[in-house]
Amino acid sequence: MKIKKSKNNRCKKCSLPFSYPGVKLKNKSCNYCEYRNKLRRNGFPSHDITYSPPYKNTLKQKLIDKMEKFFKEIKKKNIKYHCAIAYSGGKDSTYNLYLLKKRYGLRVLPITVKNGFMNSKAISNIEYSLSKLKIKKNIFIKDYIPLFYKIYDYFLTNHYDAPLKAMPPTLCLVCHSLIELIVFQVADKNNCLFVAHGGDRYNMPPIFNPLLNKKKTYFRIISGGNKLFQYFTSYYPILLKEKRLNKKDLYLIKKLCTLKKSITLIGPSLILGNDPIDHNRKIMNLNLIENKDNKIKDTNCKIMPILNYLYYKKYGYVPYEFIFSNYVFENKKEKKWYKKKRSYQNQNFLKEPENKEIIEKLKLNRELIHQV
Repeated sequence: MKIKKSKNNRCKKCSLPFSYPGVKLKNKSCNYCEYRNKLRRNGFPSHDITYSPPYKNTLKQKLIDKMEKFFKEIKKKNIKYHCAIAYSGGKDSTYNLYLLKKRYGLRVLPITVKNGFMNSKAISNIEYSLSKLKIKKNIFIKDYIPLFYKIYDYFLTNHYDAPLKAMPPTLCLVCHSLIELIVFQVADKNNCLFVAHGGDRYNMPPIFNPLLNKKKTYFRIISGGNKLFQYFTSYYPILLKEKRLNKKDLYLIKKLCTLKKSITLIGPSLILGNDPIDHNRKIMNLNLIENKDNKIKDTNCKIMPILNYLYYKKYGYVPYEFIFSNYVFENKKEKKWYKKKRSYQNQNFLKEPENKEIIEKLKLNRELIHQV
């Protein structure tokens, strides 16, 4: 069911469109703004849902203390790498890399998993950032590009007949899970003591789901074997049913799930409670990203704009509207920036060179993609 889109129906305070689920007009603003104001009155950051009630600031400090104690203990161990991190060259993973290397003094192994659609700027940023942080080794993995292609191919051409099948964050979570699985394997081979999640709370892979449950810990122990394989492939039921993944693909995934030992998974910036805008500002101030225009691309994956376009065409809003509206509410970003972020009305969007390249590379049926 398509949602009717209107240019003027937005909250005057945060610019959240009224096509977004659950939005209601309240005193010239929206109910989300009312909730944000309530958080402020109770002493919580208006955007920080990680530590909003029933969380207290004391719990946040306990988590930080626990993480820093863990880091202090493993620093005493004489090993080549204390930890591994999935490194995309973007603001979030660069900031987490900085935290681990500079603030906590850990020996970090960055791992870049190529999905076949990384921006060339991302590769340039990776080289520049590693040089600035004096990190000599970075592992690039490109062996799984055919598997990524199969996943993108299926999800992109089947978005029209099932809600959210190809849309962010659904496809992003599936993709991030595969990346994390590859990173676990490399970390295991290099005897790393833990894996750091390099993204923010909003692009967290499914393996991190317990972190969203306030009753569970922010330190996740990952064990290999059949349980991990079953858990991971549970996100691909349709691909398995329609035999889009062959025996070789399943063998590769099963091999990735075979770990010599359990690995601890930690999200440093999740525990510290920072946000993407904050990451952007800090790494720019630290000169950790090579960018003459003083801007960082919002994503290092070329597929994301297409996903946002399809989502907008089908539902009338971009899936990350709420995050964007937080920044406008807090005056961290202007409404003009917000408007540009959600400008997916262009009917020729899929004909633009970069997007056309993706469609041709995956040998996608353009008619199916347009069927929204």
